[in-house]
Amino acid sequence: MLLFILYPSFAFAAGDKWSLKGNRAAIFAELNANSEKFQCASNCNNEIFNEYSQILSSGEKMVVITSSIDPEQADCRGCAPELSLFIFGKTNNKWKRETALMAFTRRGSWGEVGEESVAVEKLSSDQLGLFLEGGFIGQGYFNAVLELHLITNGAMQMALNYCTVANNIGVVGENSKDLEDWDSSYEILLQAGRLANIQVKLVDNVSGAKSISLFAYDGQKYISAKGDPRLNECV
Repeated sequence: MLLFILYPSFAFAAGDKWSLKGNRAAIFAELNANSEKFQCASNCNNEIFNEYSQILSSGEKMVVITSSIDPEQADCRGCAPELSLFIFGKTNNKWKRETALMAFTRRGSWGEVGEESVAVEKLSSDQLGLFLEGGFIGQGYFNAVLELHLITNGAMQMALNYCTVANNIGVVGENSKDLEDWDSSYEILLQAGRLANIQVKLVDNVSGAKSISLFAYDGQKYISAKGDPRLNECV
């Protein structure tokens, strides 16, 4: 489990209506104040990647994710920005930054993060999950892996990772009997009193066959008793 410290609160704008514009300067100030935690240090180009709104039993939350990279190192396929995460909560009709996780991972290429690579989802009445997907190419193979991290009390815990895509056309060619080409999608199945199940639908693009795997949380991580074994091939 990766643990992150809650940093001292900065003077974020308050009010009953969320405003990213009103909090942008304070977010950047906090990133700059913690520059020693980034590989790009004081030469980071910090940007707002995205924001996500969720309603929990503890109140309304806004999650802001930023990307940081040295602009002199962004012009290459393997140059992935560092991501940071801020959670704002609404208390007494005012917004306050509750959590900051600095440089918790790297994602993307050519200095940018793909919109499809990151998502913040609700997993229960009071639990947020961060989904991160990353692909890699090597010697004619293409694979991608999805990670699910639970965000709780200023900490992140990886609870699930599995392969989402596989393709070996660069090795065997499109007409080979050994061609592997499949992809997948997930669905969050909310349930009362416990974390949601994660249902993964795999589609074989060669044969057209489909499989469904169900992952359930056992208190520490997500497991699947009868999951499609291909989901573990590149993990």
